[in-house]
Amino acid sequence: MRRLLVLMLATWPAVAAARPSWKTVVENPGVVRDRVLVARYGNAGVTPATMTPSDHGSPGASPVAYPLVQETTDRLRILVEHEDARLLLWIDRADAAWTVARPTLVLGTADAGVWALPGAALTISGDGGRVAVHLADDDVALDGTIARSALRHRYRPSPPPREGTHSVRTIARAPDGPPLVTGDQPIGVTVRAGGVPGWALVEHRSGQVRVVGWARTSELSDELSLSLGTGGGFGYGMSDTDRVMLDAGACLFDEQGAIVGVQTARGQRYAYDLGGGRWSVYVGTNWGLHTAYVQDRNRGQGDAAWARCR
Repeated sequence: MRRLLVLMLATWPAVAAARPSWKTVVENPGVVRDRVLVARYGNAGVTPATMTPSDHGSPGASPVAYPLVQETTDRLRILVEHEDARLLLWIDRADAAWTVARPTLVLGTADAGVWALPGAALTISGDGGRVAVHLADDDVALDGTIARSALRHRYRPSPPPREGTHSVRTIARAPDGPPLVTGDQPIGVTVRAGGVPGWALVEHRSGQVRVVGWARTSELSDELSLSLGTGGGFGYGMSDTDRVMLDAGACLFDEQGAIVGVQTARGQRYAYDLGGGRWSVYVGTNWGLHTAYVQDRNRGQGDAAWARCR
């Protein structure tokens, strides 16, 4: 009797991580862990089809971090919170700054070197597999190199910066060695174990850069510098335009009825009545004004009852 041997190969489908719904994202931005650095206010829109140019230029001296909720080859979808609203916006990928997804050595060695941290805004130049990179924080500015394959737009924020206990002007590659980093202002550092006579092993770490190297003990100072951040915004006014009073939690939709945002506080918005209880409203962002839609479930009969996200 001939026996038939049957081999059964079991294949298990890969289980993809479920992405939060847009309703969950706009209600609770904390579910979005990834970030992107926006270096230029270029084209933007609540849908790819409604993207329009911005006339607001760049964010200023430093790129601005936004929650990143979706991406394609050419575009990024971010969550913007401005003017009592959270709004999902599409932007061009070319308007994002390069950073890294994990600490990456750009200068020196593992014993005494400089690492770019996730969220560091990197200025890149050159071609090839390894490119020149410039990075800076409030205390140091330096040039190094990085593998092109290490560059990313998507990142997860680094742990909070470590506050220095001392400051120095120069961090060296080795005791009596050449400078690794020299600052125009005092560089905040902490002293690590492992020093040698006359030299301390020190570490500087901000939200963008980590430096490990050597400082003369005679040059360590207890005086620390304090840097202050800057901010900005804009306002607008419109005449001959209706207004509606939206409640906190009123849902913002795109033209096809998909959720693209939420009103975060009770307030007025410039608006147009489209009939049937549907209104278009203007939402101000750093890219300029963008149009979203709200729905009155009472269809204009009595007090408005706006469709809610929460």
